[in-house]
Amino acid sequence: MKSLPSLSKDFVYAMAPFKILSWPMGTWPLQNYDIFSFMRTIITLIFLLSMVTILQTELYFDSSNAEKNLDIVVLTACGSLAITKVTSYRIWPTGFIYNFTSAIRDYNELRDEEKRAIVRKHAYMGRMACIFTMAGAYASATLIMAVPVLVGEKLEIIVNMTEEKTLKYPIPSKYVMAFIRMPDSLYFIVFITEYLMMIVTCTGNVGNK
Repeated sequence: MKSLPSLSKDFVYAMAPFKILSWPMGTWPLQNYDIFSFMRTIITLIFLLSMVTILQTELYFDSSNAEKNLDIVVLTACGSLAITKVTSYRIWPTGFIYNFTSAIRDYNELRDEEKRAIVRKHAYMGRMACIFTMAGAYASATLIMAVPVLVGEKLEIIVNMTEEKTLKYPIPSKYVMAFIRMPDSLYFIVFITEYLMMIVTCTGNVGNK
């Protein structure tokens, strides 16, 4: 029979990816929701709600571009789903805590080392699936962010034959930024903030499965 330190090591191995992804969302540690986890949840929801608001406002200002509209619909759906997941886990954690404690109890009741080896194998498979899924999500968000930097600032010729710079953003927000008269000097800050919105959306959807 395994010792308690060995069992603890197994749990740390199995739950480490979930802990890493859930901690920034404020949904970890379980049953220990203090002011710091509450603040992390609030910051996460601010990012997500801001992204959805920007996208819907952008769609209101301009809906003539089909490709941009599709991006807005997809990102809005992902953002709304992430908001629902984070809020649900924060307000109603009972079901998730029950599943977690049940998994611990079931593992502790396994007396056969062979059966525990099978469980650890499945934990490894889940760990790898989580890593590859999150890596793909973060890589996609980074690629979307990097495209404007790699391509450079696009020059558009307007009616009076003069040229003006068109700034690119990770999420569709050109008309929103023009409406609030965002200074070009803050472009980098806005760019990074929108990138973080996409990262939080990925984590909220995949990390809170």
